[in-house]
Amino acid sequence: MSEQPSQPKSLVAKWAPYVGMLVLLAALIWSLTGRRGTKEEVVARVNNHPITQQQLWRALERTDAGAWRREMETMVALQLVQEELGSRNINMTDEEYGQLMQRADYYFRMLSGNNQTLGQQTLDTLILGQLIRQEAQKRGVSVSPEELEARVQQSADYTLARTGMDLEEWLARTGQTEAEYKDHVSLRILTGKLVLPEKDRQKFFEANKERLAQLPHNNEAVIYRQIVVAKKDEAEAIRKQLLSDEEADFAKIAEEKSLQPMTRDRGGMVGWAVKGKLNPPDPELEKVLFSLKPGEISKPLPMNASGVTDDGEEPAFWRLVKVEKYFPPHELTMEANADFIEQWMTSDPQFQNRLDEFYNNLRANASIEIPAARYRDLAEAYKRLREMREAREKAAASSAPIEINPPPTGEKPAEDGKTEKAPDKQ
Repeated sequence: MSEQPSQPKSLVAKWAPYVGMLVLLAALIWSLTGRRGTKEEVVARVNNHPITQQQLWRALERTDAGAWRREMETMVALQLVQEELGSRNINMTDEEYGQLMQRADYYFRMLSGNNQTLGQQTLDTLILGQLIRQEAQKRGVSVSPEELEARVQQSADYTLARTGMDLEEWLARTGQTEAEYKDHVSLRILTGKLVLPEKDRQKFFEANKERLAQLPHNNEAVIYRQIVVAKKDEAEAIRKQLLSDEEADFAKIAEEKSLQPMTRDRGGMVGWAVKGKLNPPDPELEKVLFSLKPGEISKPLPMNASGVTDDGEEPAFWRLVKVEKYFPPHELTMEANADFIEQWMTSDPQFQNRLDEFYNNLRANASIEIPAARYRDLAEAYKRLREMREAREKAAASSAPIEINPPPTGEKPAEDGKTEKAPDKQ
């Protein structure tokens, strides 16, 4: 975008700090209008398996690091993009604009002062993932659809309790597709199977049963939301609206009207409630929570200032609660806790060292080519790992005992090292 002659010099000074954004602008315009149909650049080859620039871009787009720092720069750049596209009579749909925002966030990662480190870390993660899959295939290790679905569902439960969002909404908010997320979970399962033998998992499970029993999903429990208001009649009006209007949404009303700041921004999500373990103890609330079916909404419940349900005094607040999911009593099993077992084991120094050694061995024994000059430091790191491995193997070979093969029958070694024929037996 060229400067008009009539513009004052002060405008040039104003935009001088955004030289990088102009580079971004050109890249984004090219990306939107001229990039389709071009051959993808290969940024790395892992045992001759390519990793493309597009794969690296998507991985970078999913990286949350530095999001707040780049937000204002991204918005300024997008304004420039819109102006330039408008001058070319190019219109964008909302979906295209959303995709452009994601791409802009990626470009600012690449233009930022730490882009080389971020790019190297992300590329290394992609390379390591490819190596893990190749190793799993070599050993005949796989993930069944049932295993994957169980892990994804458990993750969805904890995501809902933590954020108030179902998995689909959370994935959209974090810039992931369902396929990408399942691929990530599958890779995590494969890594656990390759590094942590079944006997070690079983031993850890038996030693940590008491700790695992404290996790909410291992108990009779619910995940629930609440709306807190000042007056009973307001709570009754909200309940009536929710029961009569199919378009009414409990979470949205909580965000608009709830007086409880800790849960309001999460659509009223309180999270887990384990039967017999509410903190602070609240027998009345517990009775209601475990009598509701998922999707049902309670009648207005009186609360005192501490947040406990109390019919004794004039209530300070009133609340409605809605159960999102119910977990019936069930047996504690290793399979239902596989994710936690793997996380806890790999955070233990003993198993962490094993995991690091596993990763380093994969890298050192692989053929990894990185043609892109900007990732030369990463390529050098792989080269050093291979050299260290080769040096260890050479040292081990040189210290091995020398084996002397016995002479063939009828021969014996002479003192000077030459073989001479043994005398015939009489």
